[in-house]
Amino acid sequence: MRRANRGKVVCGMKELLDFLKQKGFRLGLVTSKSNGLVRTELQELDLNQYFDAIVDESSTEKHKPNPDPLLMACRLLNVKPSKSILYIGDSKYDALAALNAGLSPQPICWGVHRKEDFLGLEKTLVPAENVDQLKKKIEQHYQL
Repeated sequence: MRRANRGKVVCGMKELLDFLKQKGFRLGLVTSKSNGLVRTELQELDLNQYFDAIVDESSTEKHKPNPDPLLMACRLLNVKPSKSILYIGDSKYDALAALNAGLSPQPICWGVHRKEDFLGLEKTLVPAENVDQLKKKIEQHYQL
């Protein structure tokens, strides 16, 4: 999840996170940010309570698109990497890392990256353009 330019949470994101937690999902966050920065941002945005595992830039030697950060998140969440796990990311490196880790990538294209940035990956990868579309894709993936 990416912050909007003014330090705000993307409209509808807290409601989506609440929905997922109510459904019993355990959520991990994999970021290229430093531990201090990500924890500060989560605290400022009141998002700490949603994440059961956080993997930051210092957690692994190799970084996305290498699968190591995502595999570490799976270990921390005590889940076996598989296509049943949906990894949501806002860059082609996120999608590539998910594919390399054996997870199902779900691109999002609000914020910095655009739909065109994901062209040339898998033909089945259709980026969500807003939180409502993302929720529908999650519901479809998990048959909720």
